[in-house]
Amino acid sequence: MDVFETLRDDEGETFVVVIAGDKDFAAPQRVMRSWERYADEFVMLRGCAHDGLRSHTEEILAVARRAFDRFLS
Repeated sequence: MDVFETLRDDEGETFVVVIAGDKDFAAPQRVMRSWERYADEFVMLRGCAHDGLRSHTEEILAVARRAFDRFLS
């Protein structure tokens, strides 16, 4: 995706975390896997579909907390 490429070109700090679901119907897994090269952290959640914030709330919050801790340290 172009947005990932432009993020890396911006001045300043950028920390990219991609959280994807292996059951997501909106984007094929091959597309989501291609985003991994742009991410500082890439997480593929098992059994997660497009409604990941509802079905995998705790897992997503854990990834977000870990990412913020890593970014701020």
